[in-house]
Amino acid sequence: MDMPRFQLMNLVTVVMILMACSESVWPQDFAREEEALRFQQTQIERLENRRLIAEQAQAEAKLPAVNIVVQGNVAVFLAIHHIDQIVYGTSVISGQQQIEIQLGNKVQQLSTEYDLTEAQQSKLMLAAHWEAKQFLNEVETLRQKYDALGSDLIGRQIVVSQAQSLNMKRQKLFGPSSFSSKVRAKTVTGDQLAKYQSALDERLRIRHRSNIEGAIRDLERQVVLKIAQTESLVELLISEIPPPKLSHDYDETLVKYQFSQISEQKLRPIFDEDQWPQVRQTLDGFNELETALVQQGLIQQEGAAESKPATNLPQNKLPTDAAPINRARAQQDGRKP
Repeated sequence: MDMPRFQLMNLVTVVMILMACSESVWPQDFAREEEALRFQQTQIERLENRRLIAEQAQAEAKLPAVNIVVQGNVAVFLAIHHIDQIVYGTSVISGQQQIEIQLGNKVQQLSTEYDLTEAQQSKLMLAAHWEAKQFLNEVETLRQKYDALGSDLIGRQIVVSQAQSLNMKRQKLFGPSSFSSKVRAKTVTGDQLAKYQSALDERLRIRHRSNIEGAIRDLERQVVLKIAQTESLVELLISEIPPPKLSHDYDETLVKYQFSQISEQKLRPIFDEDQWPQVRQTLDGFNELETALVQQGLIQQEGAAESKPATNLPQNKLPTDAAPINRARAQQDGRKP
């Protein structure tokens, strides 16, 4: 009689232990978290369905593009206005967030380059915020103007061109000609400015040498050079081609053109006799960039190899169908035009 009762007690004990373990492994907090995750997933799926429906409608009725943006743990359904698409591009973050990120990066960069104090950082941050707010107000004004025009296609096209101008302006926010830059010029000290200029000159010098080496590598794709020839050519180009005062996307292209303008009397002694025809042909190819560089405002109309500040550079690449070789210069060098 004792034995069955003992077994029954053991069975009851085991059941109670299992129930206690179950309660400890699956507490109410975990259950609530699971429920929250399921709800969030449901919301995201619902928004995704709405996005797909809107995209289909856009294809049929040219409605604004849409995106799902996750801010923290919350999925937000955004309709991208046509003006925002032009000014900011199709991004998963809003235009205002783009500006804030750009602003923060710029202030951090200036703080590092100039070794700014906290007071100076605060002053620059206020100036940059004011500049950003003015820009955002311009975008909002264009949105309202675009919507108010309704079916006026000509008027809307004018607004679109203004939005394209704002796109270029956005890329130059907090740049050399901006309001925050003017505030910076009155904020930094002479010592800080000298330190920054020294660092800037060093970066330009390093980049300029890299561009020269890149131009020589293009030449080496056509002509096999000896190590001594490469070193002599680097020294010659560094002495003949000054670094630009401001860096821009066309630095290496400009260096190639300037390379082609160095006199044959200085270049030819570096190369062997059998190498020169191929070298000359490559340099003539570099020379064809002249008209394109003039159009971009990087060299003077006469073809002088003088670099100009890149103030209004378009974002597209240089055209590949550049002008033909300058025949007058070819004749002066004694080459066949």
